[in-house]
Amino acid sequence: MKILTLTPWYPNPENKGAGIFVKEQMSVIAKYGNHDVFVIAPFSSNKIVQINVNKVEFEKGSLTEVLVPYKIEKTIFDKFLKRKSAIKKGFAELNVKPDLFHVHEYQMVPIAKSLISNIPVILTEHSTTLSSNLGIKKYLARRSFKVANIVIAVSSYQRDRILSIEPHANVRIVNNFIDDIFLTANKIKRDDNLIKIISVGSLIEKKGFSLLIRALSNLEEKFTLTIVGDGPQKEELKALVKELKLEDRVIFTGALGKEGVVKNLSESDIFVSASKIETFGIAILEALAVGLPVVTYDNGGIRDFMKDFCGVIVDNYTSEAFAKAINFLIQNISKYNSLAIKNYIIDNFSEKVFIQKVEGIYSEIMSEGK
Repeated sequence: MKILTLTPWYPNPENKGAGIFVKEQMSVIAKYGNHDVFVIAPFSSNKIVQINVNKVEFEKGSLTEVLVPYKIEKTIFDKFLKRKSAIKKGFAELNVKPDLFHVHEYQMVPIAKSLISNIPVILTEHSTTLSSNLGIKKYLARRSFKVANIVIAVSSYQRDRILSIEPHANVRIVNNFIDDIFLTANKIKRDDNLIKIISVGSLIEKKGFSLLIRALSNLEEKFTLTIVGDGPQKEELKALVKELKLEDRVIFTGALGKEGVVKNLSESDIFVSASKIETFGIAILEALAVGLPVVTYDNGGIRDFMKDFCGVIVDNYTSEAFAKAINFLIQNISKYNSLAIKNYIIDNFSEKVFIQKVEGIYSEIMSEGK
C-alpha cells in the first residue's frame, strides 16, 4: 500500500532532531508493514532553497522523504500558507498516487484534502499544547478532527483533550513504542551505597528541572543526579545547583544520542520526571524499559502505563512532595523488580505491538472504502 505522510515535525537540515518520533514511526510502518511510505515535510529556512529527497529501501517496503524548505514565517496564517505551498511542491516532486494519507499534526488535514479529496485521511496528533483554549487555532483543530476519518491519540489523556475540542471525532489510542535499544538494555548492578538518580528531557521550564533540583537539596541520602538534555534553561539550572551547593552531586551531560541515554540509564538506580505535562511521556517509558523504577508527576500521559510496581506518582506539584516520593522509593527500592518492570514494557510497548494496532486501523479504513 502507498501511504502519504504530511508532517511539519521531521528531521531536516536546519534541525536534525525535529520530529524524530514521526520518522521512527513511519520507518517502522514501512519496514514491518511492507508499505511504501512517502513523507513530505516542510521546514522553515532562509538559507536552504532546494528540495531534499532521500529514499530507504527495506526488504519489502520503502520510505521516501521529501524535505521542502520555505521562508521563515511571520504569522500563524503565514506559516500555514507557506507550509501548504511547500507541501504542494513536494507532492509535485513525488508524482505518486497514494492509497491513504497518514498525517501528523492537525493542520495537515485540510492540506491533505486539498491535494486529493477522495482518499482516507488518518491523523496522528502528538501536540502537548493541545487544549480547548487554542484561540484562533481552535476552529481549524475542530474541523480537522471532524474531517479526518480516524484520529490517532498517543494516550488516553490526549484522546480526552481531542474530544473536548471535537466530541464527534473518531479517536483511537495507539501508544508510542520503545526502540529496541532500550528493551535490550539492562540495569547494571553496583556494589556501592550511592543512589544514582537520573532525569532526561529538554531543559525548558515545563520539564520541571528546577523543582527537581530543589527537591533533591533536602535529600538526606548519599546521591548523584544526572541530567541528560540541553536547552535554554541550562545556565539557570547550573546557577541553581551552585546556589544550593550541589555541584559535586549534579551532573549535566548535555544532549546525548540513544546509545548515551541508554548507558546513563543502565548505570542509574531511579528515574525522576518533574515534567508538568506530557501527551505520553516517552523518556519515562524508556527508563522503565531499562528496568528503573520511576518517580513522576501525574502529567497526563503516564496514566496509560504507570502501575504501582513501576514506581511512585506524585499528585502535588511541589519540591516537598517530590522529596517525599523520592525518599520513599529509595527506602523501598528492593521491592521494585527491574525484570518485572522491563517485561511489562516489552509486552505492551514494543514495535510489534505498535505495528499491529496501526495495521488494524489501516485494514479497517481501507475496507470501508471498498
